[in-house]
Amino acid sequence: MKPRDLIPWNRGKRDVQSQRQSGMLDPERALSDMTRAMEDLWRTFDMPRGGDFELDVPRIDVRENDREIDIDAELPGMSEKDVEVSVADGALVIRGEKSDEHEEESEGYVVHERSFGHVERVVPLPDGVDVDHAKATFKNGLLSIAILLTAEAQSSSKRIPVQQQR
Repeated sequence: MKPRDLIPWNRGKRDVQSQRQSGMLDPERALSDMTRAMEDLWRTFDMPRGGDFELDVPRIDVRENDREIDIDAELPGMSEKDVEVSVADGALVIRGEKSDEHEEESEGYVVHERSFGHVERVVPLPDGVDVDHAKATFKNGLLSIAILLTAEAQSSSKRIPVQQQR
């Protein structure tokens, strides 16, 4: 053996083919091992690993004007009975849980599918909100929440006009 044979970039295709045949280099096995390792990692943290309802955190829009704070949350595939809205420790908490079962029988086989998912989003609220008169509506997968500002919060806020710099 020559020292030049030890340099990895000098090896030819013939060496790679012999490694594949000997089982030393098997890309399919490596991919399978990596997939199994990732599944074990997710299982360790008890986190969702996929499925039809892989949502985790719903997307939201937050708008504030002089009178109220409006929050819209996207919860596709859910209905109002799947959603829970609460206020705790100065934050708005939006939770949703969806499960679905489907069974189909046809020509000697049965397909039974289950899917589930859980989402949660916590939105910090400013001081001076009137949560007792908050309203939440749900339509076509969109949760809309309106939280009124108290009179104190309305009077203490002041808009500053923004001008274009010349």
